[in-house]
Amino acid sequence: MVTSPHVTVIGAGIVGITTAFFLARAGASVRLVDRHDTPGCGVSGRSFGWINYITRDPADDLSVHRYCRAAFDRYQALNKDFDGTLFPPATGSLLWTKNAAQTFDLASRHQQQGTSTRAVTRTEFAMLAPIIVHPPECAAYSPDDFALHPRHVLEHYRKALCDRGAEMIFGQNVDQIVVQNNQARAIVLNGTELATDMVIVASGTDSIALVSPFGNHHGIISSPAVLITIQAEISGFQGVLCGPELEIRQLEKDLFIIAEDMPENPASNALQHLADQTLASVCSVFRQVKNPRIISVNVGNRPDSTDGRARVGRLKNVENLFLALAHPGFILAPVIAQSLTDQIFDRETTYEIPTGTIET
Repeated sequence: MVTSPHVTVIGAGIVGITTAFFLARAGASVRLVDRHDTPGCGVSGRSFGWINYITRDPADDLSVHRYCRAAFDRYQALNKDFDGTLFPPATGSLLWTKNAAQTFDLASRHQQQGTSTRAVTRTEFAMLAPIIVHPPECAAYSPDDFALHPRHVLEHYRKALCDRGAEMIFGQNVDQIVVQNNQARAIVLNGTELATDMVIVASGTDSIALVSPFGNHHGIISSPAVLITIQAEISGFQGVLCGPELEIRQLEKDLFIIAEDMPENPASNALQHLADQTLASVCSVFRQVKNPRIISVNVGNRPDSTDGRARVGRLKNVENLFLALAHPGFILAPVIAQSLTDQIFDRETTYEIPTGTIET
């Protein structure tokens, strides 16, 4: 183990820049490289930013549910490190499906794991979210959930890295990773080799091209999603609301962001049609919506894997080359960053991230 290693992190999305910050704070010499001009110009900048575990059913994969919960602890600690400026206090979230019994069972499974999530009746829902025209019979309420503004968080990390003397190279693409005798020795940037002790590849779906020479694509796939930003006056809106028709949160006064699935086999006008439908849903779901209009429609190619598990850790047979990729990245970033920092500094970690196969 190198006591103060030089680590190159490729990718300044949320996972990459969070990992760079954790490493710099632990005493590593950090180089952060991204092909874009500023952090988060890829999918991270188009993230919904909802920090939650309520969407992770313990019955599906208990280990994933647990390390999503662990991310809450890390985020709270990070917010203290940034004097409470990283994100605002929790506003909570409400989630419901078309089936009240299924929603109740989901809330119960969360409660059995010791979370603060609980089922609420139609009456209590109407008190928590009086702006909804037709309150559901049952909803799962998670009071600890909060939302991050992606660009705001990324800029905080960038400034913190500057303060710690990290080298940051933006607007340049990494051509390749140089590996000799099963050791990553350097990265190649515009034909020039830059030496390093360790390399972490955290560039989302762009990671495929960089790690493919050392095996295969490691099960990395693209999972596109649509984010629609609207402007509207919706009096009394707070928190995150996730129902059969909408997954919506407020960015700032009269500005909202809505997450939608990518249309199957989209035609040229499919995104506009989806945005129009979404705006119509907003007007039907909420009371007294005034002056609604679409501001933007963006597609984010989220990195995911064929088995739905993270790709976090060292590539086999390359001692100092690491991969850092997971969905949902914004939720899991601090847990991934802590795990990689512990591995690089050869420390015992409390975060056993359920990871898919990473082979060369």
